[in-house]
Amino acid sequence: MIHCVGDFWIHKPLVATPISEISRMLNSHVFTLMAAAHALTPIMIENGGGRLIAFSCNSVGYNYPDMSPFTASKAAVESFVKCFSN
Repeated sequence: MIHCVGDFWIHKPLVATPISEISRMLNSHVFTLMAAAHALTPIMIENGGGRLIAFSCNSVGYNYPDMSPFTASKAAVESFVKCFSN
């Protein structure tokens, strides 16, 4: 499975970002990945394995100040993929 979706928006401070935008960011990156993995995991198990590939961003390593909702979403993606693989 290759997960290559997610919202990206104009960089702005956290306090200038409405909660609805933060929620949309998390939904578009993290929950779509989890939902797809949830649906496809039984098929992967039935077939003896599979691959999960999801896109992240270097912002996770650099922690840019006006990208916190996006970066937090990508960090969650990375963490989920690691947990899923275990």
